[in-house]
Amino acid sequence: MNLLTIVAVVGMLPASRSLVTTIMYIKSNGISDSDYEQISELSRPLTGSFDNVFTTYEKTYEVPALVVRSGNVCGYVAKEYKTLEALEKHLTTCIKKEGYSVNVKIFETIDAYKTRLISINKLEETEQEKDLAILQILHEISL
Repeated sequence: MNLLTIVAVVGMLPASRSLVTTIMYIKSNGISDSDYEQISELSRPLTGSFDNVFTTYEKTYEVPALVVRSGNVCGYVAKEYKTLEALEKHLTTCIKKEGYSVNVKIFETIDAYKTRLISINKLEETEQEKDLAILQILHEISL
């Protein structure tokens, strides 16, 4: 084995990761137009993200909508999953490893998510930088 072989193999790692990410995006559905219309106005003042795909060690979860405010991370899943506790625990663990204390809750129904968005909008505004840092962590661990 020579040096060029090693360079070729190492060079394939980023390409392979990009290919896997592309395949996962193609498989995911994203947020529906009706769901987006229902929550876009409520989530506008919040730090948020749409069309997220998270992978735990056991399962892949599509989270079409996600917001962060004052140490609260709230998400909505359109698909039915047996349990969302594994996802909530995974997100909490990843964020806490970076030194932030958070409360993560993922909702299965759009009505429950909208109710939570209304209540989270009433919370006092905190440092926007902290919310952005938490959102950045979530983007780093999502596809």
